Amino acid sequence: MFGKEFMDKIKKIAQIMKKPVDEAGIVRKEQEIMDTFSEINATIFCEVLNEIEEEVLSSYLAQGYVKKQAVERTIQFPLGPVTYIRTPVEKNGSTIYPIDQLLGIEPYERYSKGTQYLVHQLNVHLSYRNSATALEITCPCMSIGKDTVGRIVKGFKESYKEYEMYEEEYGELENREVDAVYIEGDGLFVSTQDGMKKEIAHFVVHEGVEKTGKRKQVVEKKHFVGESHQKTLQDVQNYLYRTYDLRETIVITNSDGGKGYTNTAFQSLLPAKIKRHEHFLDRYHVTRKLEERVFVAELIPIFQKAINGYSFSDVSAALDTLESYAETDVHEKHIRKLRAYLRRNWKFLKPYDMRELPGEKEGIGIMESEQRYITYRMKGQGKHWGVGLEATAKNIACWLNGTLRDIFQKTWRQAFALDDRLKQEQGKTGKSDYFHDEQEEPSTPSTYRINYNRPDPATAEKMKWYSGYSGKYRGI
Repeated sequence: MFGKEFMDKIKKIAQIMKKPVDEAGIVRKEQEIMDTFSEINATIFCEVLNEIEEEVLSSYLAQGYVKKQAVERTIQFPLGPVTYIRTPVEKNGSTIYPIDQLLGIEPYERYSKGTQYLVHQLNVHLSYRNSATALEITCPCMSIGKDTVGRIVKGFKESYKEYEMYEEEYGELENREVDAVYIEGDGLFVSTQDGMKKEIAHFVVHEGVEKTGKRKQVVEKKHFVGESHQKTLQDVQNYLYRTYDLRETIVITNSDGGKGYTNTAFQSLLPAKIKRHEHFLDRYHVTRKLEERVFVAELIPIFQKAINGYSFSDVSAALDTLESYAETDVHEKHIRKLRAYLRRNWKFLKPYDMRELPGEKEGIGIMESEQRYITYRMKGQGKHWGVGLEATAKNIACWLNGTLRDIFQKTWRQAFALDDRLKQEQGKTGKSDYFHDEQEEPSTPSTYRINYNRPDPATAEKMKWYSGYSGKYRGI
């Protein structure tokens, strides 16, 4: 199977291993061995592709495709750069590269899907520059820069957009019935390259906290992020309608009460018929408000005790005591604002155990800990964001949701594979046609009618496919 080139590399490894080892050269020696192994892997990989190609090409030739001139291509894989020769086939003006399709490599790509997925995983934790450095350290034969990492990450935004379109139109309806659904929201402000501040809207939906021994785990947790607050709210709403039957469910919401995260904002997400909606003002932010307004530190525990006991008379007494310490106009202003804040939000401060709610009270107040992943990645080290802002935020959210791999690989596209293949074979398109109808401007409806008694072959195949999946996807 392997020729002289392969055997020469085996001998090269043997020669490297025979070299004397000293403290200065051991790392270099191991690196030379790893580099040679990468070359061997590339050689084996190309030989395997050559054998597979003949088998793959024969299936296309049987369908009426014609072979064209073979061309060379170099792709960066995790094992290193691989240069291989592949043969295109053509039919009805549509050209296909079977080996590229087998490897999942699209036109003009220089990095394999496996390499790109590594980039997305690293981007969750590291900057573009550090992601590139980490890749070059762990995969020494790979060459990649921060700008390339940035381009790969930004492409994830389009993948996610297509995934959202699919979920909205064809996602499965679960209609789960649960006792309670929890929704928390908060905004994260980050710096942009134009010197401005931009908000990333962040919502978390889950079904409460369950105990496993001494550990507590959030159940069915789902993160939603986006630059558009309204669009992110819509995403949350779509998820709720698609996932739950809320008619016998108590919806419990929690936030700091800021603009866009009020009780009214959460209420707008919910259908008319639910068992109950209970909104909480996040206690972490209440504590911060007390620290900001109560200028006598010894009184803060008294305010906390009054709020925990849900006694507004005790809160009023604490405010009167604080007022007796006021010496300046600033102190008076703090008291007025604190009194208004507590009065305005009093019904949202009622403790969990006084509301006859199911589950553990730990089900609310998880946002601060959940948001730290996004905060660290997007605000640390003086970062200033450009067009990669939302792509990185969604990258992190998908990693937290456990959906990063599926969305990146676009496995949801399989539902449309038949329609796309038929169009390519008929020469109507040379590229993917998913959601093409949603990108066009409205026009005069087609008057084309299907003869269901004597359909053409393409229509017959579609009808057969649809009948087999009629109950799986909404709208089909």
